[in-house]
Amino acid sequence: MSGSTGGGSDAAPPNGVLPSTPHGTAAAPLGIDALAKAAAESPLSPANFGALRVGHSATGQMATAQPSMREWCGADLADDVPEEVGASGEYFIFAQLQRLLPDFVRSCWLSKFKLQFFPGENGIENELGADFRYHDCAGKLTGSGKSELVFIEVKSLTQECIAPFRMSIGEWKRAKSCHESGGQQVYVLAVVTSVTRSPRLAALIVDPVQQVTAGGALCEVSELIYSLAAEGVGSSDC
Repeated sequence: MSGSTGGGSDAAPPNGVLPSTPHGTAAAPLGIDALAKAAAESPLSPANFGALRVGHSATGQMATAQPSMREWCGADLADDVPEEVGASGEYFIFAQLQRLLPDFVRSCWLSKFKLQFFPGENGIENELGADFRYHDCAGKLTGSGKSELVFIEVKSLTQECIAPFRMSIGEWKRAKSCHESGGQQVYVLAVVTSVTRSPRLAALIVDPVQQVTAGGALCEVSELIYSLAAEGVGSSDC
């Protein structure tokens, strides 16, 4: 790997401002210039990723600078945000991590929202269960210190404080797959707060499945998938 920390032309999208939200009173997303400025001015560095981690650090202990996810469970569920606002959270994370991690480039960004900033890009994988896929050769993001494939899902909150948020079935399946990979893959939830005003990366939740298993988080199922057997109702081959 080249060791470049990015920050070049990849960070400057060709279009200037996200389209305005059609959701009436919903908070409008920040413009691209404001997002890039917030990312560039952030004091975050790889040296203090540890202060944001929730989950297992390099020593295998629970991170101490952030509370257990269980402490957030008494709060109200985070507000749903328009897609444009979710997209701005993804761009903020892209701009931040491109500046801080070697070879974190546009090809790592795989969600459909990338097309709002970089029209015509290829490699979109909407069924991935994560927004970014990054080969972290030195384990800098999670603090593991080892080479691993990291799947990053961005959760954009309009609140200033972290609140419980929704995960899709696909996201949870990807998180479980990473959890069961024997350390070769890791799933990280990147939580961005105050995304429509003054966005900041508030938490890096490493292996959310382990958080639930260890009792540090709660996962409430709110959607059931009902499927008929391939041969019709009542098939004994289910």
